[in-house]
Amino acid sequence: MLFTTVGTPWLSVGEQGDVQAGRATVTLTKAGLRNLTIRTAAGATVSGHIVAALGSAQPDLSAMRIRAVPIDGGIDILGSAPVRWDGSFQLKNVFGRSRLQLTGPIDHLWVRSMYVEGRDVTDSGLTVRPGQQIHDVTVELGDPAAALEGTVSNAAGQPVEQAVVLCCPAKRSLWPGLLHRYMRVTRTTSDGRYSIVGLPPEIYLIVAIHDIDVNYPRLKARAYGSTEVD
Repeated sequence: MLFTTVGTPWLSVGEQGDVQAGRATVTLTKAGLRNLTIRTAAGATVSGHIVAALGSAQPDLSAMRIRAVPIDGGIDILGSAPVRWDGSFQLKNVFGRSRLQLTGPIDHLWVRSMYVEGRDVTDSGLTVRPGQQIHDVTVELGDPAAALEGTVSNAAGQPVEQAVVLCCPAKRSLWPGLLHRYMRVTRTTSDGRYSIVGLPPEIYLIVAIHDIDVNYPRLKARAYGSTEVD
């Protein structure tokens, strides 16, 4: 089976559970390009445990999943892997540089740290080699998580319903990779209120988008600012 990832220089060949991938960066001219060979290799396997920080409430770990979110043009084929009741997990087909992310009922928690063989990779991400086996990954969850609540109003001071509210870190160094622990997206309620939970302490940029003209790529932002969550 052939997979292609639009916008990233990766090509993967294989069935789910036995995926190989390879990539090549080329310069294409009017003359075209022929006889390009891309050599594929098996992805890495990453396994470890998820633990709750000392003094934190023990969550239902079996309801969570873990995934490797690509950084710098990586590839994500299988999506995610389940977390077992004891917090152990095994994530296959990981390629290049990725950031590990938890999904599931963890709104009241936040990812405090991630260590691989004693190295802190919480924000920097994990770089793997083809076929590599990594067994010593520890993900620590913190409790409670910081919450951010407020309202979105228009120029007349009226609440805006169903506005999109985006929360992302003010530091650009924390931007690489989508959907990580510093980023949340939600919508306002009928009275213009929004609530974002599960954020680590940091300085954040909050953007509220009132409406989007689908026929013209222009966003009408009704609220824009930064705040510090501690």
